[in-house]
Amino acid sequence: MKDIIREFKTLDLREYTSVPFWSWNNQLCDEELIAQIHAMKDAGIMGFTMHARTGLKVPYLSEEWFHYIEVCLNEAAKLGMHALVYDENGWPSGFVGGKLLSDPENLAQYLRYEVKDSFDATAFGVYTVTDGVAQRIEAPSADANAYHCVYLKSSPANTDILNPRVMDQFINDTYEEYYRRFGDRFGKELLGFFTDEPQYYRYETPYTRVAAPVWAERYGSDIRDGLVYLFILSEAGYEFRTRYYSLMNELYTTNYYKRLFDWCTDHNCVFTGHSIEESSLNMQMWGGAACTPSYEYETWPGIDHLGRFPAARLSAKQIGSAAQQLGKKHVLTETYGCSGWDATPRELRCIGDAQYVRGVNLMCQHLSSYSLKGQGKLDHPPCFSRHMTWWSEYKQFNEYFDRLGYLVANSKDIVNAVVINPMASVYLDYLRLDEQYVADLDAKLIELQDALTDHCVSYHLADETVMAKYGKVENGKFCVGACSYNSVILPYCRSLSASTKALLQQFVAAGGHVYLFDGVPAYTGGISDDYSFLNETLADSFETIASAEALPIRSEGKIQFANRIGDGYHMVFVVNETDKDAFFTLPGGKFVKADLNALTVEKAESSYKLEAGKSMLFFKDYPCGLFGVRRARSYADGEIDITPEFRFENGNDNVTILDYVSISKNGVDFDEPHYIYEVFERLVKEDYQGELWVKYHFTVKNKPSRVKLLCEQNDQKWFKLNGTEIQPDQSAFDIFYQEAQIAGLLQEGDNDLVYQVKWWQDPNVRYALFDPEATESLRNCLAFDTEIEPVFLIGDFKLDGDRALITDDSAVRLQDIPGSGYKHFCGSKTFTARITAEKAHALLTLDGRYMVCGVKVNGISVGSSVLDNTVALTLNKGEENIVELTVTSSLRNMFGPHHMGCEPAGVSPICFTMRGGWENGENPDYHPDYNTVPFGLTGVTLRYEK
Repeated sequence: MKDIIREFKTLDLREYTSVPFWSWNNQLCDEELIAQIHAMKDAGIMGFTMHARTGLKVPYLSEEWFHYIEVCLNEAAKLGMHALVYDENGWPSGFVGGKLLSDPENLAQYLRYEVKDSFDATAFGVYTVTDGVAQRIEAPSADANAYHCVYLKSSPANTDILNPRVMDQFINDTYEEYYRRFGDRFGKELLGFFTDEPQYYRYETPYTRVAAPVWAERYGSDIRDGLVYLFILSEAGYEFRTRYYSLMNELYTTNYYKRLFDWCTDHNCVFTGHSIEESSLNMQMWGGAACTPSYEYETWPGIDHLGRFPAARLSAKQIGSAAQQLGKKHVLTETYGCSGWDATPRELRCIGDAQYVRGVNLMCQHLSSYSLKGQGKLDHPPCFSRHMTWWSEYKQFNEYFDRLGYLVANSKDIVNAVVINPMASVYLDYLRLDEQYVADLDAKLIELQDALTDHCVSYHLADETVMAKYGKVENGKFCVGACSYNSVILPYCRSLSASTKALLQQFVAAGGHVYLFDGVPAYTGGISDDYSFLNETLADSFETIASAEALPIRSEGKIQFANRIGDGYHMVFVVNETDKDAFFTLPGGKFVKADLNALTVEKAESSYKLEAGKSMLFFKDYPCGLFGVRRARSYADGEIDITPEFRFENGNDNVTILDYVSISKNGVDFDEPHYIYEVFERLVKEDYQGELWVKYHFTVKNKPSRVKLLCEQNDQKWFKLNGTEIQPDQSAFDIFYQEAQIAGLLQEGDNDLVYQVKWWQDPNVRYALFDPEATESLRNCLAFDTEIEPVFLIGDFKLDGDRALITDDSAVRLQDIPGSGYKHFCGSKTFTARITAEKAHALLTLDGRYMVCGVKVNGISVGSSVLDNTVALTLNKGEENIVELTVTSSLRNMFGPHHMGCEPAGVSPICFTMRGGWENGENPDYHPDYNTVPFGLTGVTLRYEK
């Protein structure tokens, strides 16, 4: 075994550093692009993904666009960095920023169903249905009680990515354009391409014009004969639905993924990205009727993980499994989107850990924003750019995942059991507009996965399409590609493919064990079949399977663990992704516990308490003599609460948001104040174009001595505060923000801030935002011509209960900073306490809602709670020590969302704008009160060394 911790001090980890989405969301300029690249490198990021995104003011794929690509590639080459190109303007990929939509033959197709009392010759297919059996007819029938009609529709906003001709155009207009300009950089600083959320038409029942000829050749029939079975449930439709969605997945996999993968392979570059919605069986049907088969055709297979919830039990497990089976080294996750502005580094670590423990090893953070102007601050936060309040600590976060990614990427998961993915059963009864059956399958699969977790059984998932190509039975083991398994587990499933059934029969005949979780399959390819050769139930066999683990771990409470062997190291990674503490015991052997940030190891105990949301990394048989292994400090069980000892010292200025405006079209008559995004929607819907005066109102009860205005540049002709014109200057916060000192213009009582702007929007904005046929593909590449956005006041004030600015010397409470008059505060506050130390060494625990908390003892920095909520202290025993805490907030209470009734589980632009729901100034999702989140330290405790 080698001393991998020592090697980390000199290893070149550029291959494993993150490649965040770099959102190009406004007008670009050389200097700012270069500055942001340098900032990324300073934060430990050696790669980036250049991503055209909503708000972009540069024409996509224009010569100007390619100029900025070249600027960034040149700088990456100078700095030893690398870049990926996001292959679309917005998402989903495949329509060249809308260019391909101009040809009707390129448009995505879908099916719609109606029951009529008369024959409709305009329908794509008309059917009679008797006892669940359908018959396509081409003329009225005297025996028909009803006519079941299927209509073929086209989406004006989506392309048919299952069509090879469409994909050839996409490649020619996108990939070939990059190669023509930068071919000599491919595989160097231009590492490759990221494709995002490709999908057939997911909003209704999908179809493609290329399915019919394949169907006719393969099955000798007209595909239209069975299309009605996509809308009615009956056993007569099982075979058709199975064939149909199997074909749709095949076309999706080969005509999209394989086509792009082959091109990238031929042009010496990486191909990565992910499908739409991998997190459940149900949602995998929205994009391509399964995700796993496409992983074969990515250099770096990838997934998306949205929201603050860490569980990636299906998405990460299936891609980690497939990557090892297919021999893929790097497994990418586009992660953290929709987690919200106040997702803490510790929560983000847990979300990442929950994916890495399942086999992911390369991070693409969503999102590093070029600017937070306009839509930038609403775009599925958080952002990972210099705007973030904990930017100075961000490098620690990145280094942790760089090193963890190296360990996972260069090791193999030791697993003895494989679970068959039940996608074929999804096809059996799948109706796009009635998905309850799939929801039941998802629930059953989660139940199985939870049971395996409870019994500490490690496992892989195996996809039937992958098994059909790479599955075999050899030496009594069930093999899928590079992996072999002693046990096979069937989840609740009603149908399997013929190739899977044959493999299971061979495995059983060779003495293998196939365990049934919940019943026996009854169909093969949708046709009734006999599976009586399967009879072993899982309920009685968990202990048997768990005891066969190469490294049997036991736990109380739910943990995820990975037992991985690499070149010269044997790692065990244990993660508690739940909100409850767990306990686990390591098997016999010599283990050390490693800290990937401090790059230290300590002797491991035999058992541990693993707190909610935390993880631990161990190495087995570590070469202690090479580096030296310290003994872990042991701390007393009793905690000493020192929270009341802390007193406020200083901090950043306060913030308040002004997000209600009155508007006037003549500069004299202003309407009543309305929520700013309701005003925007109203102006777009009425197609207003012309001069617009916008007024913000606020109240001052006591004049502060220091206040500045922070606002976005929006071609305002002028600003006036209480009738006096002000001239804002460039703000350091953002290239498209400006600020002005305004304390001298404030007056006690009412204050009005007014600006004038020329309002207009391209007519396509209204269509993209509000037309029923305009899907997210159009909205995701919108740039508004005029925006009305909130403005902010920053200064030495507090807010009272009426949201008025006041001056107040009352104490700032460590436990509740927003409640101390800092409702929208963004920044840091420092508190100090004088502690007489009982012993020299102690562990400080910092509980509460905060981003990071820097700790000083007697004026010397001793650490920051970035990835953990504890900091080790060295104190002067028997003396008074000054402990200083600098606690930092998120951007959440500054930017919102403020007007939803509860904190959303997933934060998207709709949470801020509630777009599309406004009627006469009202919206059912809108609440006038300001919803903010807690910020502060609810508990500060000490535990002295034993």
